[in-house]
Amino acid sequence: MDNQTLLIASILGIVAFSLIARYFYRYADGKANVQGSDKKEKYLEWQETHGASLKKAIKVLSIIFGVLMLFQVLSLL
Repeated sequence: MDNQTLLIASILGIVAFSLIARYFYRYADGKANVQGSDKKEKYLEWQETHGASLKKAIKVLSIIFGVLMLFQVLSLL
């Protein structure tokens, strides 16, 4: 693979990871659209007990992934 292809793949990876991380962050933050009262109650219970730790894990993974992608992009330039 040439450098331009790797650079494009890196940028697409960053975009995809950001979208996925944003979805899970919203889920952990309690802003997901959950249908049904029983599911909503279970979701809110889960969010209270596990939401904060999931948000921290997403932040850490985002920072690690961002730094790794930055190093990869800088090595290609």
